[in-house]
Amino acid sequence: MRALLAPLAFGALLAAPAAAAPPTATFPPELAASIDRSMREWAEANQVPGLTWGIVKRGEGLVHSGVSGIADVDAARPVEANTRFRIASMTKAFTALTLFDLAGEGRLRLDDKVATHVPEVAGWGDALTVTDLVHHMGGFVTDDPWGDRQTPLPEAQFSALLKSGVPFTRAPGLIHEYSNLGYALLGRIIRNVSGQPFEAEIAKRRFRPLGMAATSFDLADVPRGLLASGWRWEDGKWQREPDMAPGTFGAMGGVITTGPDYAKWVGHLLSAWPAAAPGEAEAPARATVRALLRGEGSPRRMMRPTQAASSPCAVAVVYGGGLRVGDDCTLGRVAFHGGGYPGYGSYMLIAPESGWGAFVLTNRTYAGPAAPPGTR
Repeated sequence: MRALLAPLAFGALLAAPAAAAPPTATFPPELAASIDRSMREWAEANQVPGLTWGIVKRGEGLVHSGVSGIADVDAARPVEANTRFRIASMTKAFTALTLFDLAGEGRLRLDDKVATHVPEVAGWGDALTVTDLVHHMGGFVTDDPWGDRQTPLPEAQFSALLKSGVPFTRAPGLIHEYSNLGYALLGRIIRNVSGQPFEAEIAKRRFRPLGMAATSFDLADVPRGLLASGWRWEDGKWQREPDMAPGTFGAMGGVITTGPDYAKWVGHLLSAWPAAAPGEAEAPARATVRALLRGEGSPRRMMRPTQAASSPCAVAVVYGGGLRVGDDCTLGRVAFHGGGYPGYGSYMLIAPESGWGAFVLTNRTYAGPAAPPGTR
C-alpha cells in the first residue's frame, strides 16, 4: 500500500472503499507499524520535539493512534495520549460550523453585510459579506504570521483596530486570499449574534455535545503537566515559544485539544456522509456539517506531496468553511487543513466518501506535518 500523503503512511488506507475498511479490532498490524515508523522518522528528520497522530473510521472512532517524543523539552516529559496541543488554524472549522448553525436558526444570513453584525466596519468595509469572510474572499491582505500573534488581543483593542480600518488588496468577493483577520471577525459575529463570547458558543455547540472535555481555548483550563509546550529550533537548540492567552483572534486558531478529543471531531465530520437519498428525511445538522465542504471561488491547483516521486498528483482546491476542499487523483473528494502557530504545527484530512480521516498534532513552530506549502 503506497503512502500518498507525506509523511503519513495511511494515504492508501484513506483511498480504500468503505466496504473494504478493516474493523477496529483488526486494524492491520503491519500498517499500524508502518504509520508509527513513518511518523517517528518524520519527526526526527524535521526536529519536532513531540507529536500525536490518529486515524478515524466513520462509525468506529479512533481506530489507530500513536505518540512520540517529548511534550516539554526542559522537563523531558514525554507525550502521552492525554497531552494537549494547540491546533492553530484547524480551529477555523469549529468557528465556521458554529456560524452555519446560527444561520440555520435564522439568526443571521451568510449573505448579510458584515457591518450588520459588526458596526465597527461600517464606512470602510460596507461591501464585505459574511460569506466573503468564511471563504477567505474578503480582499484582506494575507496576514500570517501576524494574525497568529494577535490571539490574545482584547475585545476593546480589536474594536479599535476595526474602527480604524484595515488594508485591502482588492475588492471583496473576487479571489481567495487567506486571512486570519477574517476569521477573527467571524468570531466577533458569533459573539454579537449569540450574545456570549465565541469561545462559550463554540464549546456549547461543539465541545460539550461531542464529549470533548479536554478541549478549550484557554491555557488556564489545562491541568499542570498535560500541556505540550511550544518550541522552535533556533541556533542549533530548542527555544521555548511564549504561551499566548485567549483573546479575540482565538476564533481563527485558539483551540487546545488532545488526540482522542480531536478524533471525536473528525468522527463527527465523517458522520455527515453519506447524504440521505433525495426525498428521504435526515437530521438538518448533518447537512450543515456537509456545508463545510461547499467551497467558493475559482479552484487553485496544488501539488499533493507524496513519498513516491514517481506519482505526483495535482489537486484542484477551493476553500469551504474552515476546510480546504479538493478532488484528489487517488483519494477522491477530500477536505483538509493545516495549522501553524508559534510552538505548534498540525494537519488533518478526511476522505468523506470512504469514511476515513487522519490527523497529526505537534509542538514545533509551523511544523506543517503532511501539509504542502500554502495549505494553512
